[in-house]
Amino acid sequence: MSIIISVYTNTSFHEFIMPSLNNADYSLSLYKNLFGLTEDLSVRFEVVDHEWRICPGEGYRLYAGSEIGVPVPVRHGDAFRLASGSGAQVSLLVREVGALVQPFTKYDISTLSRITVGKRDDNTICYDCRGMVSGVHAVLERENGAWVLHNLSANGLYVNAGYVSGAVMMRFGDYVNIVGLHFVFLGNYLAVDTTPAELVVDESVLHESEITGNAAAGTGFGAYPGDPYAPAGYSPNSYAGDPYAPRLPDLIPTRTPPPARGRSRTPPRRTASPAARTPPRRKSRR
Repeated sequence: MSIIISVYTNTSFHEFIMPSLNNADYSLSLYKNLFGLTEDLSVRFEVVDHEWRICPGEGYRLYAGSEIGVPVPVRHGDAFRLASGSGAQVSLLVREVGALVQPFTKYDISTLSRITVGKRDDNTICYDCRGMVSGVHAVLERENGAWVLHNLSANGLYVNAGYVSGAVMMRFGDYVNIVGLHFVFLGNYLAVDTTPAELVVDESVLHESEITGNAAAGTGFGAYPGDPYAPAGYSPNSYAGDPYAPRLPDLIPTRTPPPARGRSRTPPRRTASPAARTPPRRKSRR
């Protein structure tokens, strides 16, 4: 099993996969520019006999209901809160997964106009995590031909790692996190991580479907022909012109090759030989 630590602040959200270590100390660095903090935080962990533990550390106080003064094990579903010396609040949620790559279930939403998410049983997507999800936490609604995600909870939600307290218009590929619930907006489809045991999908409303179009052409996620979210000139049957096709230059940073060692192969700059040089002009004797 792999441990994933989800970190939430009032501006952003990120997930960290704990490394394969044993009988070692480990620090999780939370950089201020990434999480909207006033200072960097280094969260201490240790792993003893393959059991991960979170530890109190310098610069923050650790809570799980009450304050924690000693290392404690982290297990699936655990939630912790950090309070920094500057007053910043950071929430940590622990997940254990059997595989790091989780298959998402795709649902066709092309005929729908409203999808609700929350812990009440009458939601389209019913989900809760340690009581932190509201009765109706969010509503995904079609408005004037576009899908808009409305946050209805004081706990908020995150789109593409950014905190959302109100409403946001959805774009193709937007990644949504609601206290550990993940789904991806794919135009006329919604891809949902259905692995959490606490998740129940109303399949009388959301119908599982395979994505057609450029997915059939081998490019992965995509929009089927006629999808209003596909840009002009989109061709689902052309991999080369597919705007959703992954491009390696976007995924792999460009690296400048190191300079060659030893003598440079560039030939030295040649100058005219002494014999070819113009002799100095001599003054004539009178």
